[in-house]
Amino acid sequence: MSITTHNQPPKIKRNPRAKIPGGLTPIQRWEQKRNAVLLHLYRCHHSLPNMLADACGIEVGFPQELADKRGLLRRFDTPRLVAKHGWMLTEDGVATVMAETGLVLNYDLDVGSVDHRLLRHDITVQRILNALGVLSYEIDKDLTFPYTVNVKHPDARAILKNAERALIESELTPKSGRELHRALLASAEAIANGLGERVMYFSQSETLLKNYKDAVRGQIPVWEFDRAASRWKTTKSRKLSEATVAAFSFQHLPKLLQDI
Repeated sequence: MSITTHNQPPKIKRNPRAKIPGGLTPIQRWEQKRNAVLLHLYRCHHSLPNMLADACGIEVGFPQELADKRGLLRRFDTPRLVAKHGWMLTEDGVATVMAETGLVLNYDLDVGSVDHRLLRHDITVQRILNALGVLSYEIDKDLTFPYTVNVKHPDARAILKNAERALIESELTPKSGRELHRALLASAEAIANGLGERVMYFSQSETLLKNYKDAVRGQIPVWEFDRAASRWKTTKSRKLSEATVAAFSFQHLPKLLQDI
């Protein structure tokens, strides 16, 4: 005689092909999460666990599964950050995302290519792009902007929901004097050269943003390097047009550096 106990609910064997809310099977949902992680890392080169979770809608431990069971990701240490490790793609990871998307980028597989001095800044750019909910984006290393003294190379260029092309700048430390003036004029030149319709500065510092906003609305000194005297000098200033000033925006993100 068999006795059925009711202390434990009966185990339910999940059909991997049965659809879950959203119209996807568990296998399809897993592939969707995998593809989101691979594409994010392919475009951004590297990221942190919490950033991947936010940007890709995954569990924090999901990248570990892609590394251990699939060999698609490689872990690297981040001793300077709150998160003590980050993720980047392996050769198999790059091959998979290229096969899925057809996107061809110059991806450096060497862990040593991660610049730890800029890593915190890189992650804030990813956080900004995620907060904006952009349609698509290119980060600085993949942009084909001309490297000239007159055109600023932004941290990223994004297609916004209204189809505008926005040049994205993440500012963690304040610029002043020559450095600030040259940056603002170079951003204005990028707009004038049709490289974007607007430029968006983001920072966790309201004071920094106020200084930038005040500077872009006033007379901006034009700096030139005097080779004979071996020093920078300014002999004139420039007033941006109202249309160009209107193309600048300065947005405060108080949690820009949170948990990074």
